[in-house]
Amino acid sequence: MLEQVLINQVVEETYNGALTADTEKKFISNTDDFQIVEFFKWHSIDEAFSRNDLLAWESYFSVDEMVSFGFSENQIDKWTETKRITDQEYLAFLRSWIEKIFADADYNYIHDVAFHQIAHSDGRSCIALLAMKEGGQCGWQFEDVYVRMFKSSSEATAHLNASGLFDTSSDEELERYVQKAASHQ
Repeated sequence: MLEQVLINQVVEETYNGALTADTEKKFISNTDDFQIVEFFKWHSIDEAFSRNDLLAWESYFSVDEMVSFGFSENQIDKWTETKRITDQEYLAFLRSWIEKIFADADYNYIHDVAFHQIAHSDGRSCIALLAMKEGGQCGWQFEDVYVRMFKSSSEATAHLNASGLFDTSSDEELERYVQKAASHQ
């Protein structure tokens, strides 16, 4: 169990925008019991399926899966021949693919993220953001990876929205993400 003095220091430094790497490291290395406030499924824009990977679709998907994404066999054959895909086709694929990875809980591309409340003795609190990542040599072994501290849940949510997509996102947020992911490539 952490000493309240260290917890107070972490909250104070987080509020002042002065959280040092040493304090953060000491806090994380001594913490094993977090109070979960919120829990989400999240996809990072850095892990979006690239246009080049889509051109090599046979390495990732069957023809039936590509058809389930809304493409005809003629379109798929054309991609294989020409090694070109239109912007509209790529955007349509990204939209369908994102919906599929969330529906299937595909941990190759999505992460569980949790907000953990850290409470100062004076009543103020901050949020430690942890992401569950696949690890280990056998796969399907997961570990919590500390991301960083935030003053509030809304600040942590804004950080995640800027760099990815939640499974609970609206159609409008999905569309913004697809556009952003396509330009990120």
